[in-house]
Amino acid sequence: CFSLVVNGQTGHSFDHFCGSHQGRSVWLKKYQATPQAYAKGGDTTVYIPMTIHILGTDSGSGYYSVRSLLDAMCTLNTTFEQTGLQFYIAGEILYHNNTAYYVHSTVLEGAEMMFEYNVPNTLNTYFVSDPAGNCGYNLPYAGIANAKSCSGPDDITWSHEVGHALSLPHPFLGWEGGVSYDGSVDHNFNNPAPDFVTYDYTFFQDTLILDTLIIDTAFVELVDRSNCDVAADGFCDTDSDYLAQRWSCNSDDVSPITQRDPDGVSFRSDGSLVMNYANDACQDRFSLEQTGAMRAFLYDERTSWVSTATPLAPILSEVTVIAPVEGVTVGGQTATLTWEAVANATQYLVQISRLSSFSSAVTETYVTASTSFETEELLDDRTYYWRVRPFNAYSTCQDFSERESFVIDHDLVNLANSIHTLASWTIRPQPVSSGQLLELVWQLTDRWQGELQIINSLGQVIDQQTVYLQAGRNTKTIATHQLAAGLYFLRLSNGSTQAVRKIVVE
Repeated sequence: CFSLVVNGQTGHSFDHFCGSHQGRSVWLKKYQATPQAYAKGGDTTVYIPMTIHILGTDSGSGYYSVRSLLDAMCTLNTTFEQTGLQFYIAGEILYHNNTAYYVHSTVLEGAEMMFEYNVPNTLNTYFVSDPAGNCGYNLPYAGIANAKSCSGPDDITWSHEVGHALSLPHPFLGWEGGVSYDGSVDHNFNNPAPDFVTYDYTFFQDTLILDTLIIDTAFVELVDRSNCDVAADGFCDTDSDYLAQRWSCNSDDVSPITQRDPDGVSFRSDGSLVMNYANDACQDRFSLEQTGAMRAFLYDERTSWVSTATPLAPILSEVTVIAPVEGVTVGGQTATLTWEAVANATQYLVQISRLSSFSSAVTETYVTASTSFETEELLDDRTYYWRVRPFNAYSTCQDFSERESFVIDHDLVNLANSIHTLASWTIRPQPVSSGQLLELVWQLTDRWQGELQIINSLGQVIDQQTVYLQAGRNTKTIATHQLAAGLYFLRLSNGSTQAVRKIVVE
């Protein structure tokens, strides 16, 4: 699939957008002859396990980021939502340090990579720096390779290649070489198209044959669809399309280039189909016939990809951070970041940055299953920003928490050290009924003096008092009869350090 120089939406710079020269397989031709004879799983959602492989250099640099992966998975599942097909991360993300595969110049090298690392009974996807000069490609006998730079949150490359993996060809099937498979014959779109075109799909059949040139013929689809069942991709609800180069749609979501079919009828290509070569901003759907074929292919040819496991429930709420917040000074060389558990989250992506913009050059990213994280040693007298994003293998679309900040001071004794841990600051009952006494309990190793504030959900301080805490066990009660139902925060601070806890009044 030829002729992508620059993708204007995302700044990709590869010679080709898609490297999948994938014709109508024997299976697809049989299916399209009698689609009603194939099981498609009804209207249930089908979950497909994906093994994620992230390639780096021999020295372990250049990895595709986990944040980018979560965004890409969200885009993939959003694009496929209409089809009833959803994908999840099966097992651990696998990292491979191999420069030769990280930047490979031929599809055959990519096949070697997949044969070496593939995990059976899953759809394997490899994120590399350069997949043979393409944004991506699919090998029906092996897996998918995607370029990191073509796998951002607004990119449709992954969805496009997954469509190939589930049997779909391009709607412009046969035009990859112009009129002839080797590009030796040019075509002027001002003239009527020929009756058929030829194409080479040697490396993209169901099994890899290294020494045979495989040329196939595709009839050119007529606008009146009289030959739609045998021409191009064989689907009658994907309109005629002869554009095998990347193109931008106009305001009507069609191509700016007018083409003429073999009968001389003029038309413009539909930009909304994921399997064409319109730019990412245009593409957002699969046709009903394409959807039926993908579902039938799963149940007939890839039954090992149809998961029988109960999917994890989606994540519907953001993270509420506990501490440190609001630029508080944290004593010592490290900081302990804490947040509240989010329903259905199994892991959290934690980012710590020197810049509030979280520029990748100065941002460290970690994954943890806990609701707290202790940083590595941080620089003295510096401001750091942090945020948290919940996810699970099935649900990756939830955004980060609000950005919070703190300052590191190596010479201060952190309040958290005096109170042992935030967990030892007990608040009961929770939630508390309005008018009921709220009891606070601390266990301290040394005396401590500071201010205790009650802050409402708008950030307003509605009560403040000085507290004197002794070594050992300390208790204090707070009246709540003047607190309306809602969310509040208790902040304990001595001017340089603080600890914050949330309370709910019913």
